[in-house]
Amino acid sequence: MSMIAALALMATGPALPAMASPTLAQISAGQTRRLELRFEGRVPVPILGQIKAAEARITADIGPTGYTARALAKSAGIVGWIVDYDLDVNVTGRTTNTGLRTTTYSSANNDGRRNRRVNMTYGPTEVQSASVPAWSDMGNPPATMAQRLESNDPVTSIVAMTLGLGATPTNLCGNPVPVFDGRVRYNLVMTNGQRMNVRERAWTGPAIQCDLRYVELAGGKLKTPEEIERERADIQWLRILFAEQADGSRFPIKIEARSRKRGRVTIEARQASFTTLPVATVQATSASR
Repeated sequence: MSMIAALALMATGPALPAMASPTLAQISAGQTRRLELRFEGRVPVPILGQIKAAEARITADIGPTGYTARALAKSAGIVGWIVDYDLDVNVTGRTTNTGLRTTTYSSANNDGRRNRRVNMTYGPTEVQSASVPAWSDMGNPPATMAQRLESNDPVTSIVAMTLGLGATPTNLCGNPVPVFDGRVRYNLVMTNGQRMNVRERAWTGPAIQCDLRYVELAGGKLKTPEEIERERADIQWLRILFAEQADGSRFPIKIEARSRKRGRVTIEARQASFTTLPVATVQATSASR
């Protein structure tokens, strides 16, 4: 699994009214928030132990009426000698009183083979998706228009997590996650939320840990019941850790999985912040666009 594909699992669930999110209320009142995340992925290798396999950066500015975001991911370390993976994603969208909504999504994966480009445009009644080179098919079954419309792109989903949409004192992890990457439509279910204090590279303080479950709905490869069962049995556990700020906002700082085949895989934030931008900075940024 690529770094950005793993991060794409960290999306937010269906949007709830603004009152359910203090952070969204603050943004709607005029704040602009900047999210900056730098992740490193590590995989187990015989004899060598855990080695760096990939790195990714996500930056986003979320304002009262709209947002922009960019994600960069590439293979690294010894893995980079074997797999040439270099992904650049740019997203624009609207900020509404119920959350974030993708407007445009473009990704370029320069892997030295297909060098695939994916573009999506979200409208009121349809989501257009195109790939160059074109996919051989749109999966079995392909995602319906209704399934596309109820989701956001993977990067928007990561950014929207900072708003804490759908989370309550009795449901720390929020609602099921709807994501569409241009071809595959999937949900991620986050359950068993636990509050704890942690000391991680990018964060020391309050945190929320949730169990993760990936549920593919459409757009993927047709699998036999035996293949589905083997995949299900391979993942012993999958967890995500969120840093929790005093104002109720949160951001992902670690994903860990235990695979029977691959061992323990870790995606960890090396740097992470979600801050309020001064008005002067917002005005300067807007003027430069």
